[in-house]
Amino acid sequence: TWTGNTKPEIIISGELHGDERLGPHVVLAVIRLLLEKYDSDPWVRLLMDRRKIVFVPMANAIGFETSVREEVQDADHGIAIDPNRDFAFNQDPGLCMQTVTARVINELFVSHIFRLMLTFHGGTNVIGYEWGDYGHCSPSGSCSTAPDRVAMETLAKRMYSFAGGAGRFEDPYVVGDMGSTVYPVNGGMEDWAYGASWAELEPTLCVPGTLTESPYPRSRTTYRNATHRCVTYLIEAGKEKAPPEQSLGSQSPDLLMKDGVGNGHIPRNIRLTLAAIDAVEPYIFVSNITHNGKYQHQEEAIEISWHVGGGFHIDETFLQWSTLGRPTHAGATARLSEDVAFTFDGGSKWSSFRENVYLYGKQGQALYVRVLAKVDFAFSKSIGSDVPQSHLANVRFNSAWEHSNGASRVKGVEEITSPTYRVVWSGGSPFSWSEDKSKAWGDDADLVASSLGEGNGFERVSTPRLGLVIFCFLLVMGGVSLCFNIVRKTKRGTPSAAEESHDGAGEELLEKASIRQFHRRDVEEGQASSG
Repeated sequence: TWTGNTKPEIIISGELHGDERLGPHVVLAVIRLLLEKYDSDPWVRLLMDRRKIVFVPMANAIGFETSVREEVQDADHGIAIDPNRDFAFNQDPGLCMQTVTARVINELFVSHIFRLMLTFHGGTNVIGYEWGDYGHCSPSGSCSTAPDRVAMETLAKRMYSFAGGAGRFEDPYVVGDMGSTVYPVNGGMEDWAYGASWAELEPTLCVPGTLTESPYPRSRTTYRNATHRCVTYLIEAGKEKAPPEQSLGSQSPDLLMKDGVGNGHIPRNIRLTLAAIDAVEPYIFVSNITHNGKYQHQEEAIEISWHVGGGFHIDETFLQWSTLGRPTHAGATARLSEDVAFTFDGGSKWSSFRENVYLYGKQGQALYVRVLAKVDFAFSKSIGSDVPQSHLANVRFNSAWEHSNGASRVKGVEEITSPTYRVVWSGGSPFSWSEDKSKAWGDDADLVASSLGEGNGFERVSTPRLGLVIFCFLLVMGGVSLCFNIVRKTKRGTPSAAEESHDGAGEELLEKASIRQFHRRDVEEGQASSG
């Protein structure tokens, strides 16, 4: 679902509080891993190629340098401001955007469309999601349910699962909304990133009185409808704000394994971060297309292997194929579904599928294939009367969801598609397949997007159906049987030589196959050319 500026964007913040020391080290370790493994690990390369990842290792750089929680603006006069109370959400207009830290994050948000954010803190051991502000939570920490709770909780549980504990140094994370697992605040970055575009009855327009040598315009907190719909996780990465060095872990080969010998605070949060980057948007990855000889001892076939990742449940995935021109040979496979198989511990990062397509003697003729999938329809679930508001959820099911902001764009789809691949087999070697960006799919396009599937479709012809109906009407007094046969053959397609010589040939082919062996199916009437 992305081309160019529609790559899904994720932002990862190492710290807002300067005395919470772990996050910046995690961010730098993630950057190092992505760069080092880009050429050798197909999954890492896919993440780097298909996402735009914005890292902010130290938003409060001065605080980190001095190991002070706040952004200290005037030590002599005691002016020190907590950056995570300084955002334009349920906050007094004079008490937001006072810090350089908050303004830096604000400028990134007003120029991007982030779908997901991780922000690292320290002092407890929590993965927290919205809500966590006094507008949605009581002083005791009892909070209303965010409209995107299904997506928030689902991803939080995956991060929890793949992070695990920090060896003997920290237990696995506690998961829940921020108000109940930590405490509510006003002006927090997490609720602001998720809700500032839509969740306040009266938007907060900041008029800070600090840093007067560089006044911050009120207009910079007038937000567009697109910018602040970002599911954001507060990662309280450990009970100690500055954990001892021996608890950090090591850069060992088994870094991504929860029970690895080098496990510690940094490895577990690398695992958490990679799981989040993967889940920002579903994707299809076609790994191989091969000539499969006489598949099931019947006809020549090709085998297509693909994977679906970036999601949690594959509602359906299937393969489409088509030849070019008229008549057209087209079809689709049966729908498959399963929970996404995603693991770091020596296994695949994807759910894997493999299907075969009969060639029916089309030697030397190009066959075009692509894969489709519907993923995470459960994210569409409303919470009471509140429908999901985040980009993370809506891109997976809502084709009417479309937002833009400068160079950034978000477009929802009901199903995702792989690139189109052109396959050519000449009856031996060589066998070749390559991506083809020049062909479109659809009823009136280059390639037939068949949705009736479980097998190869019959060939399609472009004889006008209306002309045949008029012809049959003129012959109604004496040619009823002839007309019936003409219309039936038009619907099924032009018969092959074998079908001309034996009326039962098509039926024999149908008897050969099961659902997994791809029944040969007629292209439905609505897909036939109209002239």
